[in-house]
Order: sequence, then C-alpha cells, then structure tokens
Amino acid sequence: MQVFVDTDGITYTGAVIQENDSEITILRTDGTQVTIRASLIEERRKLKQSVMPSGYEFSGAEQLADLTAWLLTLRDPGNSNSPNAKE
Repeated sequence: MQVFVDTDGITYTGAVIQENDSEITILRTDGTQVTIRASLIEERRKLKQSVMPSGYEFSGAEQLADLTAWLLTLRDPGNSNSPNAKE
C-alpha cells in the first residue's frame, strides 16, 4: 500500500497497478482505480500495511499451494470448475 498526496492536498491510498513517467494508477481498497498525474504528486510513501485484509493469513505452504492451484483453474476455460468454462 502506498499513500500519494497531490498538489491540491488530496490524499490517495492504494496499491500501484501501473506506473510510467507521466502517471500512476492505483487500486484502492474499495476496488476502484485512480490515475494520478505524476507531475501533480507532492508526496509518496509506502505503508507497512498489506493490501490483504486481516484474517486471511496462511498457516503454511500447503494452504498457499492449494489457493494457487485453485486460482490457476479459474484461468483454464477447459476446466469444469472455471467460471469461464463453456457448457
């Protein structure tokens, strides 16, 4: 998570999802995206806060592997568990 303050004093908080020399796009915790012109940013700092909501910690590598395997099935249109699967 990062905090940006623009020249008008407006504060934006979110995870950077795209950045180039002219603008930065962040994903806020409410799911919205905001694009900020780089030339208007007066302050930028990282937070120690994770973008992962509290309560979703993994208790081991096996849980992380299970989650990763499940997420990969969502990308495979041939998988019957995938919401993108053709009937």
